[in-house]
Amino acid sequence: MEVAYESKNRTIVMRSAVNNNTVVMVQDNNTGEALAIKIPNYRFYEMVKKICDIDKRSGQLKDRELEIIEKIGIPSDIDKNIWIKTISEFFDMPPETLLNSKNHRRLLVSRPRRYLMFFLRMGCSLSYPHIGLMFNGMNHATAILACRRVIKDYESKAEERVLTDNIIRQTTIESLRTKSQEMERTNGG
Repeated sequence: MEVAYESKNRTIVMRSAVNNNTVVMVQDNNTGEALAIKIPNYRFYEMVKKICDIDKRSGQLKDRELEIIEKIGIPSDIDKNIWIKTISEFFDMPPETLLNSKNHRRLLVSRPRRYLMFFLRMGCSLSYPHIGLMFNGMNHATAILACRRVIKDYESKAEERVLTDNIIRQTTIESLRTKSQEMERTNGG
């Protein structure tokens, strides 16, 4: 295994090269989660370069994102699975439909998916490439545009502010419910 790139946010390790393909492990150093990706050998160093560039740019975006998180009041201690569950329930859509990029009901899914990407970025601090991979390999630019659109709509439309606040409220309630159930299990069992 060869460490190809390491930063404060992520580590990229080349695991093996077989039949003109490379299996790459991308680990999020903040959460400890890792994803394995199979890519053609000739794309490996191109991918590493893109991620380096993204990390450089993300340092510039952090202040603006923190300002937005504070302005909107997004809690940072909520697990990504709770965000997924809450948004899928809020929009009455199964989580698999939200996370599948190859959906035939694209127009019905785009708004809930946009909100999920936004809250995964702002609430869980997941990287844009990581969010793209969660959505069945979508390009990270899709996640960036989704976040920008939610922010723009939040700042310009009252109905979007109400929607965002309701999602945050429902997610916070779900998080508290999940935590209390976990405490009951550990104390009761």
